[in-house]
Amino acid sequence: LAVLAIKYEAREINVEQYDAIVRDTQRSPADMRGLVDNMINLRGEFVPAFLPQAAWDQTMCAGTVETAVNMIAGTELLKNSTAWNFSQVNAAALKPIFDRHQDFKFVIEDDVPRLEETHDSSFQLSALLRHKLVGGTSDRLYVIGYHYHQTHSDRKIHDAHADVNSHLMLLLGKRDNTWLGYDMLHNEEDTRYPFRIASLSDDLPKDFDLVYIWELKGTQMPETGAGVAFVQNLHPYEWVQNRLGVPYLDDVLIYLFGDDDQFPRIERISDDGLLPVAPDQGDRWDGQLLGFFQGVAVRKHAGKTDSADRTNFGLRGQCVELANRFLVQARGFKNLVYTGDADSYFYDADKKGLAAFPNGRSATRPVPGDLIVFDGGPTDGKPGHVAVVTSTEKDSVCFVQQNAREWHTCRSLTHAAGGWKIDKLSPTLPCAGWVRAPLAPAQQTTSKASKEKKSAPPQPSRPLKILAHAHVGPSGDLSQTVRATIARTPGANLEATFMCNEWPFADEATHKVYPNEVYQVCTWDEDDTAETEN
Repeated sequence: LAVLAIKYEAREINVEQYDAIVRDTQRSPADMRGLVDNMINLRGEFVPAFLPQAAWDQTMCAGTVETAVNMIAGTELLKNSTAWNFSQVNAAALKPIFDRHQDFKFVIEDDVPRLEETHDSSFQLSALLRHKLVGGTSDRLYVIGYHYHQTHSDRKIHDAHADVNSHLMLLLGKRDNTWLGYDMLHNEEDTRYPFRIASLSDDLPKDFDLVYIWELKGTQMPETGAGVAFVQNLHPYEWVQNRLGVPYLDDVLIYLFGDDDQFPRIERISDDGLLPVAPDQGDRWDGQLLGFFQGVAVRKHAGKTDSADRTNFGLRGQCVELANRFLVQARGFKNLVYTGDADSYFYDADKKGLAAFPNGRSATRPVPGDLIVFDGGPTDGKPGHVAVVTSTEKDSVCFVQQNAREWHTCRSLTHAAGGWKIDKLSPTLPCAGWVRAPLAPAQQTTSKASKEKKSAPPQPSRPLKILAHAHVGPSGDLSQTVRATIARTPGANLEATFMCNEWPFADEATHKVYPNEVYQVCTWDEDDTAETEN
């Protein structure tokens, strides 16, 4: 009875979580596009699970896709069904785009029906969807139906007189000339985390044959989306399964030990590119995804790290590993692995190709993307600590870090005697300074091109006041126009911001930003006390 009560309570919580994301929350087209784009952007570190952990089973590929669509759309667009009944159950929501079921037939062997492909039809997805492409990718959601050679469902398909597909995939769009889709694995050995975002051409197993493509009605999306993303704080599946070693109680154990986020949540990405994932409270485990900054993951580190835990960027979970990974993934800079401890990023900055700014003596204040080094001095014999700046306000600087109590925190920032000073991280870790990586060649080219578009610097008609520094991510999302940023910044003025950045101004100014560009958001300083540092 206790087990049944726990299972009932777990199911009720799952229903509440599902309803909070789907019921009566019809999402805007921009939010839908943002969710889809960020599934792609974050796929290297995070793939959402749209089913409760107790339901993780290889036969649930249809439910995975159907729930994903409903959560992206913010409405129950699709009803639960098997893969082969998908088009019949959800006929009102689907528009057939591609159908080659005639290329398959049933072969009966020992009274067992088996579906075989009799003709291999070729197709080009881009050509098929060309009239519905925006910005090189699909402008709406599509579901693709496959038949899996190793399926045990051929008899069910035969007896149901239904579609011949046994697998569903959600088409997310095109990135770097590759079509990407979301699905649940069927034939991989390691199914501890069975969900993936994969290339339809490269990563789809060879024993999957495409049969159908359906367009989802009512899912038309713009070229660029809002800054929203799915996040989830699931415990490692094998950790939950092995907690008590009783497999048939998996769903109970998952509820007791891993029910933080049985369904994904939707979070807004800050203007600085910060995206929290794990709640501020609760248990922490080694390797837990805590959040993202500009698409770069920050993870929990617990316990001692040895050489076996070395990644391409350094020892897993350490502060230096995050710094190296950020420089490569967000800045296009070289990987500084094997070049020293955290303090070397400041004391050996020149050797690493970084520009150093000493704490308290530099007239250049830190900006998002800089690395802050905390250390007691070059001769203290300790490795120090390094973090990545996420934002800079008038009197504070905020940063993300690994191997620390708080993954995202802030310290006071003061200006005196011509220099900027960051407060200490702890009594034994004062700030030595911050360092800055040069733009990668591709980013330098883009930045130079943007500057060449500018006319002679205009002169402001009155004093200016800087309200914030806005940082553009490495993807250079051109939806982040200056006008849009100003609309989100209390007190900001469009013309003043253009004057701050020495951009030519017109009444309909829509200056676009470029990858890794930092620009100032400003207003007119009525008190004539404007900041002058950039």
